[in-house]
Amino acid sequence: MLDFEGDEATRQINNTGIEMTAYEDRLPSFTYFWDPLGNGCIVHKEEICPCCGRHRDHIYTGPIYTTVDVEMVCPWCIADGTAAANWSASFNDVYDVPPGVPQHVAREIETRTPGYDSWQGNRWLFSQQDALVFLGEVHGAKLLEESKAGKIEACLKALREWRIDWPAEDLKRVVPGGQAAI
Repeated sequence: MLDFEGDEATRQINNTGIEMTAYEDRLPSFTYFWDPLGNGCIVHKEEICPCCGRHRDHIYTGPIYTTVDVEMVCPWCIADGTAAANWSASFNDVYDVPPGVPQHVAREIETRTPGYDSWQGNRWLFSQQDALVFLGEVHGAKLLEESKAGKIEACLKALREWRIDWPAEDLKRVVPGGQAAI
């Protein structure tokens, strides 16, 4: 790819000879989802965002809950709330929010935080005062090796909410992408 200096962006000619304008913006950060790129819900892919119309080099391909027929959006439109506002979209299931969690936090999770794919749906979890940070799916065997009672109990509680009543030793059955996933 050949680069040319432009006023507002880098003009590039790709290997097919088509000139494109590339915007190399830094990916936005998300308070409650630290690594959506590592999780795979944001991918490196050159596309025009259907929300803002800009050429982007990263795109979100996770769940979008809206009546509009769209399969992707740039992470910048999620972060600044444009996608939620333009499409009445949400990206995560937010319910059973404890009363101590501020409403703006629940709204941020619902409308300005990328979702993640899960066979159970991407219901966001909360403590009594705040949303939890999504770090990825639980590896049950590793969790048991760490022997941290608080984490183990939180996972068992999450499973019970799905009507899965396992003893702690069965957490080894929890694997990323499997059933059940936490």
